[in-house]
Amino acid sequence: MIVYPAEKAATAEPELAALWRDLRCRFLAAFAPLPHSIAEKMRLPGLHEEMNPEARKRRWAELAPTEQETQQGYLLFSRDGIEEVYPDTVPTRAGCGAEHTAFGPPGEIESFAVGLLALRDMKGVRLEWATSPGRTARRSPETAPTSASSTVSTA
Repeated sequence: MIVYPAEKAATAEPELAALWRDLRCRFLAAFAPLPHSIAEKMRLPGLHEEMNPEARKRRWAELAPTEQETQQGYLLFSRDGIEEVYPDTVPTRAGCGAEHTAFGPPGEIESFAVGLLALRDMKGVRLEWATSPGRTARRSPETAPTSASSTVSTA
């Protein structure tokens, strides 16, 4: 996540878009996906449970999105920072809807990832951080204290 003051959006967003395009092109050129069978034989890093269609089906059955979640169209989830999240990741039920928190002592940097699992086609998705009474996090010396609560909106 890259955080910047809203008044700097006109400058920051084109730069971030260019950076994303560059990273995506370099990554895809260097790391083209392999078929699951070859990845298993080579025991490649990045081989994960959801690559197996049966395991993926089992994970979806365990997740079992509620009617309300299905109507909402997405699930927010988090995983430990050392666990990788892939495009085909199916989160655990325990990781969905839980409070997303991180802690770092003064002078340290702590990161955390919030994933969004779309349950239907979505366009114009935006994750926003909002103020929450009693819970603050300083993002940088230039910004005012803000909270670690979030909302998702679609355009």
